[in-house]
Amino acid sequence: MRKRFALAGAVFTLALVSVVVVAEPAAAGGSWLSPVGDRYEPGDTATLVGYVGPGGSLGSVEDGPFFAYLRRLDVPLTVPNQLAMAPFTPQASDLRLGELAVENTGRPGYLAYRVGIQFRLPGGLPAGRYGVIYCNSTCTKGLSDLIGGVIFVGRDPDGPIQRTRPPDEPAIANPVSERPVRPVVGPSPGGRGSVSWLLSALCW
Repeated sequence: MRKRFALAGAVFTLALVSVVVVAEPAAAGGSWLSPVGDRYEPGDTATLVGYVGPGGSLGSVEDGPFFAYLRRLDVPLTVPNQLAMAPFTPQASDLRLGELAVENTGRPGYLAYRVGIQFRLPGGLPAGRYGVIYCNSTCTKGLSDLIGGVIFVGRDPDGPIQRTRPPDEPAIANPVSERPVRPVVGPSPGGRGSVSWLLSALCW
């Protein structure tokens, strides 16, 4: 009987360790800016959110402000460092997106800072895979272990998008607000408030 309890306790301990490892983004080589939506269309407003800790080799909060750029990626990423990280030189074809919003959450560890950006995609942007890269004003520093992000425009993602966020992340509350609401003429079984609409809003 004692052996059975010991075995059950060992299995439970391993399960807890597995959950902790999966929940820690640094275990995957760094933190990411994850898109709220799996797929965007030209003209949509895209939102990306990530969390970082106070450490990291790329730089610190004091090295900011940080600015993001959109760069087309011709092939899927096989390792994180295929995405340009500071220091780098912005290319003429890069689209400057704006400043990253960095907020102190008051939480410990890798949730210490929330990093986010929201931007409108150009209406004529060709379909494809795009990297959201960033750096400080001189492009010599990054933030903690933040790698950057990838979005998919006019096409489905290469695979499931991994997102590591706390349950009270504001962007989770209303993900469908990113796309402009188009008026519905007449009754529609799939309109706003219908069962199909609620399912699409909840399955994120």
